[in-house]
Amino acid sequence: MVWTLSNINIHLDIENGAATPTFVLCQAQGQVARMLQGVPMTTILQGAVRARDAGVLRALVLPMLPVLPLFPGVAHAGEGDAPTLQKALGNPEGLTVEGHVRARYEAIDNQFRPGRARSSDALLLRSDLQVTYDAGPVQVGGEITDSRAYGGGEGSSLGTTEVNALAVTQAYLAFDFGTALGEGTSARLQAGRFTMDMGSRRLVARNRFRNTINAFTGFRADWTGKGGESVSAFYTMPVRRLPGDRDGILDNHVHADSQGFDETFWGAFARTPIGLRGAALEGYFYALDEDDTPSRATRNRHLRTAGARLSRKSTAGGLPVRQYPQFDGAGRAEARRLGLLCTRRGGLPLFRRLEPARGAGA
Repeated sequence: MVWTLSNINIHLDIENGAATPTFVLCQAQGQVARMLQGVPMTTILQGAVRARDAGVLRALVLPMLPVLPLFPGVAHAGEGDAPTLQKALGNPEGLTVEGHVRARYEAIDNQFRPGRARSSDALLLRSDLQVTYDAGPVQVGGEITDSRAYGGGEGSSLGTTEVNALAVTQAYLAFDFGTALGEGTSARLQAGRFTMDMGSRRLVARNRFRNTINAFTGFRADWTGKGGESVSAFYTMPVRRLPGDRDGILDNHVHADSQGFDETFWGAFARTPIGLRGAALEGYFYALDEDDTPSRATRNRHLRTAGARLSRKSTAGGLPVRQYPQFDGAGRAEARRLGLLCTRRGGLPLFRRLEPARGAGA
């Protein structure tokens, strides 16, 4: 089913309280998305006009253009004399405050999901505030993310990937053990609710483009060796974004998210340099376990995913090789995929081959 998506993103990122605007035009056809960043504003607006209900886009974007230079840090982002929230707080030692406000308009035509309107649109807003206090060996972190959608309507495909109002994305304690495990090494233990990025971020990552963010509650341990080796291990419960009912999503209801031991996600990731012109070898093992409860039915998945990746920093060329075997609870191989990606200077792909996923009996 062919579908199109056109939207304008207006990002207002606040790094330590200083705001910097970024304008992004995104158009997608089928499963392929192309992002144009840093293009002239006239080009962005011309692309917006081609989107459905372009009048809504102009009403959102154009009134903001004359006033953007009036915001501290927008017209002169990065200058030392720009007033920031960090300075307003007296720039206390160990305290870091950062966040962003983002508005994005999305429209979809030729809807491929059954039971939904053929065409719909919505204005997505995401406001995020992160506060971290570093007291030396102990770090306290918190993050509030307010993700909302307006104008989608009953026939839209809006869900918890777009709406999660006033959510506690992170609330954790972290302990820095320094060189307790050996000279030249570092170790860290994190407990509470947090987000994660692992390796290339293909399988475990903090969402960047999506309007809501995946979070986990549990424990994470990280170790880094003096030679650049690193190991991360975690045992978590994925946070379930709420509300999940249709009325709650369309009305942006505020509801505390939840987690439970009926759904757990755990595993480990390791990386070591191999001294081959900056190359590194990575390996990982991830597990997802689900079980029914009296109040919640699941798909009872027990997935095991293991793999390895050989890569090096892109210079004149790169040769990352990935292997993704996935196993069910009985240890039978469910799917295999081998990817080979060669790149030239500038990161342009020259050759790629993927072996399609196969079932256990294939």
